[in-house]
Amino acid sequence: MALLAYENVSGYAAAQIVLNREVERQDATVCRTTSLSPNAAWEKALEDQRTVLRPCPPVTLLDLHLALHLKRRVNADHQIDFLGQSWHIAPTKRAAITLIHHPLRQFWAITQPPSPPLNNWPEILGKYSL
Repeated sequence: MALLAYENVSGYAAAQIVLNREVERQDATVCRTTSLSPNAAWEKALEDQRTVLRPCPPVTLLDLHLALHLKRRVNADHQIDFLGQSWHIAPTKRAAITLIHHPLRQFWAITQPPSPPLNNWPEILGKYSL
């Protein structure tokens, strides 16, 4: 995000140009430890059978996978403090919960951190739009 702001990117086409340039730059780097580029390291891992590829999760779980996961304490009145506000959640006996946060868009309050494999949503205590 900071790179896009620095480049004054405001549209998809410009963002794709910056992304392509950044991918090329990263692909050209060499690890000090292995002396391999990212592509060379991947090829070596394939040869050594040290790779683990997984299919993309179901679309219904992408919001869970592609988000920030944050812990929050539950107040005695079943509220959580987040982004400078108090938010009501469904009653729970838990002292702490996990937030699934998509910055500037929305967040969910869930009972426990998701644990791999993420095959379904944990119990949702609240969903909020920002």
